[in-house]
Amino acid sequence: MFLNQKDCLLFYNILNDLIYWVNQEREIIPKMPKAVFGSKLSVPLKKYEKIHEALWAHPHWIDDYLLSDDCLIEDQEEFDIITGWRDHFLKRHFFVLKQLGRYAAVMSVEKPPRLFGVTGLSQSLEKAAPCPLPFLAALVLLPFKDKIVYDGFCEAYPDQIDPESLDLLNQDYERLKKSQGFIVKLTK
Repeated sequence: MFLNQKDCLLFYNILNDLIYWVNQEREIIPKMPKAVFGSKLSVPLKKYEKIHEALWAHPHWIDDYLLSDDCLIEDQEEFDIITGWRDHFLKRHFFVLKQLGRYAAVMSVEKPPRLFGVTGLSQSLEKAAPCPLPFLAALVLLPFKDKIVYDGFCEAYPDQIDPESLDLLNQDYERLKKSQGFIVKLTK
């Protein structure tokens, strides 16, 4: 459903360090302090999202971060996590369909569609979502240990699913669930 407290803290420590470094190097938001998990952002969310957008448009910046003197990656586990993000992130549009026991059912928009099981960060994706399920969203999916998570940003388009489309989505969901199941790890 969502990460345990230790893993959630690990996720946000790695992500916040990376985002801070990207901003310092690329000067996307002048004089932005480093975000701290559990604290309110010191800049508007829309500005913070610009850094996320820039990062996922240039995932090779992760290599630059790893080679920098400011890199705070401390061990092999953290290195594997951040290089997994670089190598396996998915940035696209998805249908966030329903919350299941262990994860949210998220289906890719592109054809052929794929069904992902996405674990929430500090709460389920359903609770973190800006609108009721189901909805269309722009998400960045990331591998994290043995799960798929998202990067904490969910740009939702709640009015994009009409009743006829919802019926088709439900049919695709049931077909994919039976034929392929859920993708729960992002690897090669």
